[in-house]
Amino acid sequence: MKNMTKEQLAEVKLIASFMGLEQSDRLYKDHFTYVGDDIVKSGLPFNSIMGNCMDHLPFSSDWNWLMAVVEKIFELEDINHDECENLIGEITFSLVDVDIKDTYNAVVEFINWYNENKN
Repeated sequence: MKNMTKEQLAEVKLIASFMGLEQSDRLYKDHFTYVGDDIVKSGLPFNSIMGNCMDHLPFSSDWNWLMAVVEKIFELEDINHDECENLIGEITFSLVDVDIKDTYNAVVEFINWYNENKN
């Protein structure tokens, strides 16, 4: 996998945290790793061959990984859907367009909003 920018790594960390993944205390190439069992428990399609380093979590490039996040967003019950209607709409429209980059960006935008507004 190519080297990620600091912004991309921050987005991966944001999404991983939203999915309930916790960083282990192990570093790999200056990046934290995530516990493989936590990845499996979160419903993400993890296999040990891909590794569990931050820059190997393919939220931006693998529909299976991204859809697990989208499903979690759509299942959230502790949000006021009226407040985030536009953000949910952006995710929906990007899915209809089958555009992984736009879907990923909409997911990141939603998670940022969610983290700022959750109780």
